[in-house]
Amino acid sequence: MQVFLIFFHKNLNLFFQKFLYTMKNLRKLLIISKILKYKFNRIFAIHVVKHILNTSIFNKIYKFKAKNKLHRFIYIRKKAQILREIEEN
Repeated sequence: MQVFLIFFHKNLNLFFQKFLYTMKNLRKLLIISKILKYKFNRIFAIHVVKHILNTSIFNKIYKFKAKNKLHRFIYIRKKAQILREIEEN
């Protein structure tokens, strides 16, 4: 299991790269987290989603869309809301 986690962690950006480029909103991360919770466990799902939220690909997409301070604030608030929802479920 640990070997898989290390391999998965190293290749996470490549694994989700195509998905993130086609992603319309942050809510689809909840789908990923539910799949990971079902296949593995809650802690691993939280770890993966936090990693996705902090990847350079994800931040480039959403910071590019956030053209002013208000949009950046909304982006950060949505990010925090997603993490809270994932940790609660």
